Amino acid sequence: MRAILLTTLLLLASAASPAGAADAWRQTGETVYKGHRLTTLIDDAGHRGKLKLDDREIALPSPVSEVGKITLADAQSTILFAIAIRLVAGNCGSFVLVSVPATETGKGDTLFDFGPCNGRLNLTLRRVRTWAAWYAIGFRDDLAAAKVAMMRNAAMSVHDVTAPPCLFADKVPTGCVEPLIAAAYGSQERGLLTGEASFGERRIETFFNRASGKATILLDGKTVRTFDGAADFNIDQVNAGESGMFALWLKPAAQGCSVRPLVFLPDRTSEPQVIADFAPCTDRLLGAATSNKPSEWTGIAFRLGDTRGFVASVADHKLTTRTAELPACLVTRDGAKSPDCLRQLVPGGAPPSGTAPKPRIAPTPAKPRTIPL
Repeated sequence: MRAILLTTLLLLASAASPAGAADAWRQTGETVYKGHRLTTLIDDAGHRGKLKLDDREIALPSPVSEVGKITLADAQSTILFAIAIRLVAGNCGSFVLVSVPATETGKGDTLFDFGPCNGRLNLTLRRVRTWAAWYAIGFRDDLAAAKVAMMRNAAMSVHDVTAPPCLFADKVPTGCVEPLIAAAYGSQERGLLTGEASFGERRIETFFNRASGKATILLDGKTVRTFDGAADFNIDQVNAGESGMFALWLKPAAQGCSVRPLVFLPDRTSEPQVIADFAPCTDRLLGAATSNKPSEWTGIAFRLGDTRGFVASVADHKLTTRTAELPACLVTRDGAKSPDCLRQLVPGGAPPSGTAPKPRIAPTPAKPRTIPL
């Protein structure tokens, strides 16, 4: 009798074992990107959902009836995974946002309740050269309100905004999304953040308001310079050694040549020097270390095919600018990529072999997408 009872207990324990529980989970999707693996799973009977991100599990709010598609945005420093879910209560759609640092160090962030019962998501990626940022807008058809999620101070933040009629269009125009993002960032007047860079603890940011045509430079949160009549504005190149050298790019709205404003910080405590009209009518900017000294740098701006260009040099914590006759090799498309060609205008050395800066390509704003649940 005892043997029969023991056998029965063992069978019951086996049925309730972790292995049996594991069988309840059904994989609904998987994405592998830049060394990170995200898997979505659901327990249909138990109405539970979970994510597996690399070596850790993330439980989703319960009860869940559906764990849907994974959408990602690569913003250089962080990677965003957006997962559509549907809750049992009210058959209500929502999204879970998971940010992962692009580097091996750093902590990720998870936002479970992004726009509860928001069945639509607009995911916008703004990319300019090596800088990029993602913005997620959650909204629903029956409310004139939306939520904007973004990365601020290495963590996800969420802000409530008013949803304009253009947000509900099948193809959402860029001019509709940018004011919402600017409002969430707290920069309605300045407009959209278009670039950010650091020099020690000092921080430079560029903003562009498409509606007013204003372009603004901020340093440590304070306005350094504002330009009127702009069509686009961003940070082009950064050299932050013992001095901070920031080359910007400003495109006018009216017919005319673009310019490359320079913001120079001789050291980490000094006031900025601004040259507003450096290198007009140029479409290339090549930057190179002048030597092994971190305090020296040279930038060369020119228009492909022209024989004269503009040179900005940093040495001994001082900035100088001049025009210069360009070597013949530099005015050709292939020559502009050659370290040997650059050496002729960079005194004291040349860029390391194989690391010649690529010619600048004017950024094309990413088209916003609306993702139905």
